[in-house]
Amino acid sequence: MPDLSSELALALDLARTAEAEILPRFRTVTATQKPDGTEVTEADREAERVMREQLSDARPDHAVLGEEFGDTGPDDARYRWVLDPVDGTAGFTIGVPLFGTLVALLEDGVPVVGVIHFPALDETVYAARGEGCRFRTEADEMAVRVDPVPSVADATITTTALHSSDVTAAPDHVPQPLREQLAVGGRMVIPIGPRGGYQTLWQFVKQPDGEMKAYNKGGVAFVPFTGKGIRGNEEGGGWPP
Repeated sequence: MPDLSSELALALDLARTAEAEILPRFRTVTATQKPDGTEVTEADREAERVMREQLSDARPDHAVLGEEFGDTGPDDARYRWVLDPVDGTAGFTIGVPLFGTLVALLEDGVPVVGVIHFPALDETVYAARGEGCRFRTEADEMAVRVDPVPSVADATITTTALHSSDVTAAPDHVPQPLREQLAVGGRMVIPIGPRGGYQTLWQFVKQPDGEMKAYNKGGVAFVPFTGKGIRGNEEGGGWPP
């Protein structure tokens, strides 16, 4: 197993590498539509390209799975980097600063390192297996943990939207039981905007600052969940559930 401290340092550096391609294009770039209907910009593609170049030099025997350029590298690689250069492209294209860069490292398919970096806010949440989770701003850095509320009735439940839930779901989706969660109590936070809102990632990261204990990202792709997965475990949140 590689030294996770060095892998975490590399993941943090990858996020900064992406930032150098993202921030100069913030509020200046236009979006095009991918075949699945989601937005993509030059910032998404260029940020992933430079991260891949850095990984090719630093970890040539590792595989890479990226939002924009798919899966590359050895098929039998034990270690796979997972990259989402701009999570929240819809908000990014209209100037909302709550987009983030996600970087994760999987060992045999299990997340062991995760970074969530907000370039426009200069805030970062990061974790490595066995090393805890930390939150860094321009002025401060601290260890963070999930606030242990005693029950769902005392928690805030956050969801990107009602799609893929038992309120409304596509025929090919397994609905998440939001009605059941709300029946026990708690408060629901639902962002407004295309496909669930512009602040989805930021909304998740703010969990340690409040009381959010349940999170449903309906129809989520694999990439966004990986960085959050290691983060949730190291915060004591038991993620994945």
